[in-house]
Amino acid sequence: MDWAAVIIRFGKVKIFANALIALLLAFFNAPAGFAHTEMVNSVPASNSVLSALPSKVTIEFSESLLVLDDKETSAISVLSEAGEILDEGQSAVSGRKLSVGLIESTASGSFTVTWRAVAVDGHPANGEYSFEVASLESAAPTLEEKVPTARPTPLDVTVQKESVSNSSFFGIAFFGVVILIGLTLLVLRWKRNSGG
Repeated sequence: MDWAAVIIRFGKVKIFANALIALLLAFFNAPAGFAHTEMVNSVPASNSVLSALPSKVTIEFSESLLVLDDKETSAISVLSEAGEILDEGQSAVSGRKLSVGLIESTASGSFTVTWRAVAVDGHPANGEYSFEVASLESAAPTLEEKVPTARPTPLDVTVQKESVSNSSFFGIAFFGVVILIGLTLLVLRWKRNSGG
C-alpha cells in the first residue's frame, strides 16, 4: 500500500469535510443575517374601521430604518378606493417608525397603505395593508350588524412569528442533513471505487 497516496487522499477529504463543516456552521449561526425588517404595528391598524380619515399614518418596524440625507429610502403611500393619492408625499423616519401626513378629505371606503422600508443593515422590505373609513350613512350601528371579531393579541402575533422562524430553521437544517447524506454516500462510493 502506498501510504503517501493514502495521506494525500485523506488530506483532500479532510479539507473538503472542513469546508463543508464551515459552510454548515455559517448557515446555522447566521439566521439573523437573512432576516428583514417587518412591520410590527401601525396606526391606523390593519383592517380597522374608522369614523374619519386620520391626519397621518405611522408604521413601526422590527428594526431601525436607514436615513440618508439626500435620498428617501423608506416611504408610505396611501390611496383611496377611487385611486386618489391621500398622502402628503414626504415620509418621515424616526428610529423604527415611519410616518406620512394625509391631506384633508371626506372620502370614505377602503384605503390602501403601501410601504417600503430599508433597515439600517441595508435590507429592504415592502408590503401593504388596508383600513376603512365608514361613510356617514354606515357610521351608526344597526341591530343586524355582527359583532366585530377580536384582533390578534401580541401573544398570537409572537406565536405566528416563532412558527415562521422555526420553519425556516428546520428547512435549513433539512437542507444540511441532505447535503451530509449526499457527501457521505459520495465518499463511500469513492472509497469503494479506489479499493479502500
